Amino acid sequence: MGTLKDAASKALSASPLLGGAKRPSNLTLAPRTPLNVSVTAGRAFASVTLPLAEMKELGRVHDATINDMVLMVCSSALRRYYAKRRTLPRKSLIAAVPVSLRETGDTASDNQASMSLVSLGTNIADTRQRLAHIRAASAAMKSTMGSLKSILPTDYPSLGVPWLLEAVTALYGKARVADRIPQLANVVISNVPGRR
Repeated sequence: MGTLKDAASKALSASPLLGGAKRPSNLTLAPRTPLNVSVTAGRAFASVTLPLAEMKELGRVHDATINDMVLMVCSSALRRYYAKRRTLPRKSLIAAVPVSLRETGDTASDNQASMSLVSLGTNIADTRQRLAHIRAASAAMKSTMGSLKSILPTDYPSLGVPWLLEAVTALYGKARVADRIPQLANVVISNVPGRR
C-alpha cells in the first residue's frame, strides 16, 4: 500500500499526463462516439498497409518516433471518419496503448507490458499541430510510466485467466455496460512487432 501511495502521489503531483495550460492531458474520460457502444452481431474488417520506410522517414523529418506516426495515422483516420459523418467530438479521442516495461537487455520470457492512455488530438484540424499534440501526449505518458512501474500489473498468471476473461467479456456485452459507464478510451492502438 505504501508503494502504491508513494507512486501515485509522485506521478500525479507533477505529472505531465494531467496536462496544463498548453499541454495535452491523457488523464481524462474519453468522449462518447457512435463506435463506443455495446458490440452487436454485426462485424466488419478492413486493413491497409503502409510502407514502413516512408513512415520512418516522415517520423525522422518531424522528429517523431514510429509509434508517434502510427498514432498520427490512426488519429487522422478517426478524425476524417467522424468528420465525414458529422459526429466528430469536440474533445480529443483517447487511445489505450500497450507499453513495454522491460528494461534494456532484459531477456526474461515473462510478460512485462501494461496499458496506458494517450490523447490523439482528433479535435485539432491542423495536421502539424495534431502531430505535435500526439508527440507531447506520448512523451508525457512515457515520462510517467517509469515512476508507476512498481505498481502496474504486468505478468498475469495464465491459469484460469482465459476463462475468466471470456466470462467477464460475455457479461460485459450482455449487460450492455459500454452503453452505461464512462469510457476511459475510445480505441486500442497497438504497434507491437510480431515475429520476423
